[in-house]
Amino acid sequence: MQAFDLRPLLDEIAETYRPVIEDNAQTFEYVTDKGPALVLGDKDMIAQLAVNILQNAITHAGAGAKLSLRARQSETGTEIVVSDTGPGIPDALMQHVFDPLYRADAARTLEGNGLGLTLVKAIVDRHRAQILLSDNRPGLCVTVTFPKGATADD
Repeated sequence: MQAFDLRPLLDEIAETYRPVIEDNAQTFEYVTDKGPALVLGDKDMIAQLAVNILQNAITHAGAGAKLSLRARQSETGTEIVVSDTGPGIPDALMQHVFDPLYRADAARTLEGNGLGLTLVKAIVDRHRAQILLSDNRPGLCVTVTFPKGATADD
C-alpha cells in the first residue's frame, strides 16, 4: 500500500476506454477535480476496480447511453464515480450484485460471468473503502470512497 494520485491512473483508463465507449455508440465524459486525488492503496487493484466498474457500465448501459468517470475529493475521502444513463438496476436487485456469480441479466444475453462486481467489492473491502450504488435517474451511479488517512492494515 502506498499513497498516490488517482488522476494519472484514471487519465490512462479514460484514454484507453474512450474509443471502446465511442465504438459502442455511447458518449463519454471524464472529469477530475483540480489538485491531486490522493488515495492510500494498491495501484493495480484500484485500476482493476475502476476498469471493472467502467466495463460494466459499457456492457449494460446500452447504445446511446452517456457514461461518466469522475475523481473528486469529498468530506470523507477521495471518490471514484462511474455513472451512466442506461436502464440501471432495480432496487430489489441492487443488494445482490456483489454476490459471486450473480447476474441481473436473467436471460444471460450479455457477456460476463458475474464476478466483476464481486472482485470490485473485495478490492473495496481490502482498502477499507465504501461503495454505493444509486439511481442516476436514468441509469446507475457507482461511487467508491477511499477514506482519508486510513490504511488497509489498520
